[in-house]
Amino acid sequence: MSFSWNVRAGAFEHALADANAAIGLRPRWGKAHFRKGQAYASMKKMTEAEDCFKRAIELDPSLRAAEQDLLKVQRLQGIDNCRAILSGHKDQVTNAMKHLPFTIC
Repeated sequence: MSFSWNVRAGAFEHALADANAAIGLRPRWGKAHFRKGQAYASMKKMTEAEDCFKRAIELDPSLRAAEQDLLKVQRLQGIDNCRAILSGHKDQVTNAMKHLPFTIC
């Protein structure tokens, strides 16, 4: 069973194990780190995914997909951070949104 099949099938733990096995065999193979990052991202472990994507790019700067996925993960982390900050200020945010010159939702 291939790594990408595991990710598509939702078998993220198996995909992670596959990626770890590949890294064990070839620690400097950027694509294995990229695949590990994909597995972590699929499991919503964004900090771990970010680290893997950065390592993949460090090892193989030609991995454009790793750069794209790194940006996606960083955006998602930013959104989650904003939600966490704003969750304690729901009333203030709701009130401020009433005064915006445009509609968000």
